[in-house]
Amino acid sequence: MASRPGFDLVVLGFLFVAAVVIDGVVLFIVEPAGTRLFFGLLLLLPIMWPVVWMTRQFGLIGKVTEIVTDPSRRRQFLKLRSITVQILEDIKRLNWLAVDAKRGLRKDEDIAADLKAVKRRLHELVDQMPAAAGVSEPEPDDSSGESSESRVGTGST
Repeated sequence: MASRPGFDLVVLGFLFVAAVVIDGVVLFIVEPAGTRLFFGLLLLLPIMWPVVWMTRQFGLIGKVTEIVTDPSRRRQFLKLRSITVQILEDIKRLNWLAVDAKRGLRKDEDIAADLKAVKRRLHELVDQMPAAAGVSEPEPDDSSGESSESRVGTGST
């Protein structure tokens, strides 16, 4: 006898809910840890079986793979993102310079020179942002021998 297409889903849904409820009750009632672990793992089978079956039945893995690899969902504006990452790295550098200054680990002149260099670099990066904003470009290839850092700025410190 042929079953209706939705009947399988109802049965699997009922099995899933029943297995979750039974698993919760067993884990709450059973006292020895070893027995609780055994029953908990054993009851994972009826919990996972409907999920795996529905995933295969409806091709969900293929759909998820398609969404993840869809080129329209990839990051855009890589140049602006690169500049933003460099700005964040320089802000971290500023923080560590301040920490070094408070601890007295470095000479004041060295810290002042580094602070001035980081400040200058941050101004340069902020000045580059308007030109990079809204520019959608393909991922840079390494065939030119020039890295994205050298195109955008001078690399992280």
